[in-house]
Amino acid sequence: QVNNQQGSPSIKDFATELNDFINRNEVQKFIVDTRSCNGGDNSTMGPLVNLLCGNSKINQYGVLFTLIGRQTFSAGISFVSSLERNTKTILVGEPSGSGPNQCGDVQTFMLPNSKLVIQVSSKYHQQSFAKDHRLQITPTLPVQYSYKSWKENIDPAVAIINDYKIAAENNFLMDTMAYSSFTGRYNYDSDKTLTIKNESGKLLYEVMAYKIFARNDLYALSSNSFTANNGLVSLRFSKKKGNQFQKVYLKWGAGIDTLMRLQDSYQSLPEMINEGKFIAAFAAYRQAKSEGVVFPASTEAEINTMGYKLVEENKIDDAIQLFALNTELFPFSGNAWDSFAEAWLKKGDKIKAKLFYSKSLEMNPENKGAKEALNSL
Repeated sequence: QVNNQQGSPSIKDFATELNDFINRNEVQKFIVDTRSCNGGDNSTMGPLVNLLCGNSKINQYGVLFTLIGRQTFSAGISFVSSLERNTKTILVGEPSGSGPNQCGDVQTFMLPNSKLVIQVSSKYHQQSFAKDHRLQITPTLPVQYSYKSWKENIDPAVAIINDYKIAAENNFLMDTMAYSSFTGRYNYDSDKTLTIKNESGKLLYEVMAYKIFARNDLYALSSNSFTANNGLVSLRFSKKKGNQFQKVYLKWGAGIDTLMRLQDSYQSLPEMINEGKFIAAFAAYRQAKSEGVVFPASTEAEINTMGYKLVEENKIDDAIQLFALNTELFPFSGNAWDSFAEAWLKKGDKIKAKLFYSKSLEMNPENKGAKEALNSL
């Protein structure tokens, strides 16, 4: 499970211990097994994801492997998708139980007349690029399991990894002086920007929302096209003006986005909110929603986190505005209404706090915290 297990170290403590072990020892292959990981809590996986992304000793092509299978599902998919977007991992096994962009966070409702109980997914989890319509995550190295291998206590997936050797690369050799033609920021969507960077003589791409969404090295295929070593991402640049390309076609799987270079003065919505430009950011979010944009659950979580940060800084009125925006963007989220109520309680308005705690319970009847808060009021 993607969760802190009772009686075991937390994921954060485990990641710290694991990092120390990796740094003290020689590592030839590093395997992450998610084949039986069918869910959990997305908010707990950060420390382990950060370790796998940030430790250069294991985040290498041909060193880091992730086992996936039919039971890799829900929060397990979130975890694998994070590694797929941000590491050099090679996926091994069977196709996963679902695609990376999925609906989840089931909520239960009782219909008022028939009393039938129904369950509805309440959040859209966009774990990959918006045009990634895969129904499964397909392994780079597929595995055939058999009764014979099980009987002999042999794991074919691990056997494939043990035998794996990196094939010789035939990348296009590009003069690093040409990198400046590609570097800069490009629009992605209302939440995200694509940045092409030159770091220590190596070109990489980074998709940034409230935090890094995707990051990986780029390898030249021609004078204007690149691929990432996970084989899913490719970028082709065009429309040169002066010394800089103005357009990039970003391909992830079967989907292609056309992105235009941004002016230096451009600010994304997360950047506006970070700088306290709430009026402009809120107007842009509302405009996007009116045009049919479906915001992923990660947007709700990040806005919520920023709202609590404002509460800690005693900027209650700003926090209330931010939480109000969250309830507009995610009206069926009990958590969004719960946070909104907390901010009004912090401001001293018990009437509005009571109103919004009630709204939170309407969306999520199992919210014990909201029940307790409502009873105390």
